Amino acid sequence: MPKFPKPVVGNFCWADANLEDPARGKEFYSELFGWTVQDIEMGGGVYTMFNKGNNTVAGALKLPENAKKM
Repeated sequence: MPKFPKPVVGNFCWADANLEDPARGKEFYSELFGWTVQDIEMGGGVYTMFNKGNNTVAGALKLPENAKKM
């Protein structure tokens, strides 16, 4: 991800994914982009932060059951 020293209106700022299989997703994105993974317990689930070097670049969580029906 490019790093912008100051915000620019209209620029991409964050990617967040809801994954049916978080373990496969972590493996896939880590291999594809060279990201490292940090899992954070959040009362009721795990939120995954993807990092590139010292920068957090994206996040992911398990797709909620009710969202699968949509």
